[in-house]
Amino acid sequence: MERKKITKRKKQAIATQRKIFNAALQLFHKKGHDQVTINDICKKAGVSVGTFYVYFKSKDLVILEIYYTAQRTYAEYIANELVKYESPVEKLLLLARKIMQFTSELGIDNVQVLYRSQINPTLDPSAAALRELQLHTLQQLIADGQTKGEIGTEYDVEHIVKLIYHYGHGIVYDWCLADGKFDLVQESEVLSNLIIKSLRPRDN
Repeated sequence: MERKKITKRKKQAIATQRKIFNAALQLFHKKGHDQVTINDICKKAGVSVGTFYVYFKSKDLVILEIYYTAQRTYAEYIANELVKYESPVEKLLLLARKIMQFTSELGIDNVQVLYRSQINPTLDPSAAALRELQLHTLQQLIADGQTKGEIGTEYDVEHIVKLIYHYGHGIVYDWCLADGKFDLVQESEVLSNLIIKSLRPRDN
């Protein structure tokens, strides 16, 4: 199928959205999210408030764009890096590390706002679809791990996926509550290895 060309107007729209996003991120890093207004963002980006609302419904939804960037990075990592490994368990550990590294690099202020945005009732519904993609990947890895004998069958796939997903969000939430005062990547690796150890077949 022939790929559709991006029109000049579409390119301009993408550039404007990116300009607003980058301006907001710079201000959030410098002043903290709560101290930045939409007017501040517009002034730095050189756009009107009306233009801001064309691309983002609120200040928090600027942060939500980071979530989409994270998911794209996550999908690319699965497609380009994890395929190099055979062991489902090794893939799980590498994927967990990648997610936590990306989260840590975002910075505590941005992640705190991101989490607040995710539980907002006005959250863009497309975020739910991205969450489903993440859960589907975990399901595939766990099922493959059970088939290959690397993960026990005492619990079914759905149960294990929920436990892993809860653990992932739980440690990031705790990191947010602690204002980033512990090493997220290091602590998550300890927990990841403990979880994997508990999921190994009983006779191993």
